[in-house]
Amino acid sequence: MKSISMGKLPRALQDAVKVCRELSIRYLWADTLCIIQDDEDDWQKEASNMGEIYSNATVTLCALASTSCNQSFLERRVFQSWFTFVFTTIDPRDSPSHLTHIGIDMQLSKWNERAWTYQEYMLSRRMICF
Repeated sequence: MKSISMGKLPRALQDAVKVCRELSIRYLWADTLCIIQDDEDDWQKEASNMGEIYSNATVTLCALASTSCNQSFLERRVFQSWFTFVFTTIDPRDSPSHLTHIGIDMQLSKWNERAWTYQEYMLSRRMICF
């Protein structure tokens, strides 16, 4: 396969391509494209490579906000948990920032329901969570 039309990809994969382009990442590995989903033999063969794939990846993109591959993960979303992070700034006009506690969002997300997310989380050198 030499190319796939962007318009034919699900929204989450379109977003992943955009993120990779913005970060100057040349290659994107997506299980939905790289593993034949309805072939048990291919799934088993490729599943045994997942640890190597995650640990050698430049970055793992984690779409916490998406409930399906047809949903964009780059759109604004409501975080599950906010807390106020108070800090001192050079400019006294600056105000405290609101941050999200990513651990809670990870636990409550659809992403956390997948069987291999522990491996994905533990073996990835870097993760960018959306």
